[in-house]
Amino acid sequence: MEVSLVVLFLVVGMAAVLVVVLPLRALPSPAGEKGRRWRYGVYFAATGLGYLALEVALLQKFGLFLGHPSYALSVVLAFLLLFTGLGSLVSEALVARLGGVRFASYALAFVVLAEHLLLLPHLGRFASLPFLARSLLVALLVAPLALLLGVFLPTALERLKREAPSFVPWAWGLNGVFSVLSPILSVGIAMTFGISALLLSALPLYLLAGLCLPEP
Repeated sequence: MEVSLVVLFLVVGMAAVLVVVLPLRALPSPAGEKGRRWRYGVYFAATGLGYLALEVALLQKFGLFLGHPSYALSVVLAFLLLFTGLGSLVSEALVARLGGVRFASYALAFVVLAEHLLLLPHLGRFASLPFLARSLLVALLVAPLALLLGVFLPTALERLKREAPSFVPWAWGLNGVFSVLSPILSVGIAMTFGISALLLSALPLYLLAGLCLPEP
């Protein structure tokens, strides 16, 4: 299994380079201050890794609770994408209320830690509930995380469009490359250190993203 993960990582990595990085190299070099470009690059790479790490961890956390991994894939993914989209729609207002993307990363870390320490350990008590009730409970747990996750990408992209529009394709590309590599890394982390470690591994990535995003 470990060898398969390494081979898959290499194959997906090469495919990402061929279909994302090489076409981007044909574009003109992004304009703007080099230091700020690096900070944006780290931001979009970290959010790509962190989002999929949280997604894989939530799918595994709720798989047993919902009764089957396919149920978790349907329910968790549906609510995660729904509330991430809603978070994107209200990202400007939500970031303004929180005081900036950095504080949004603090809020996300707080919510993840609170659910991990206070709520998820007691999830088994509700395993006897009907499937609909368990699905709604999963939605309640996923919603605040997904709303906060939804603010990171659109906020940074809107800022990039104003400051360095030539870097926008690179931002999408970096986020896409690390998004396709993240599930493979996530499975490896979960196999080696456990699902809880995978869930918590996303927090330093989002905290790093919050610190790296250049101030407007």
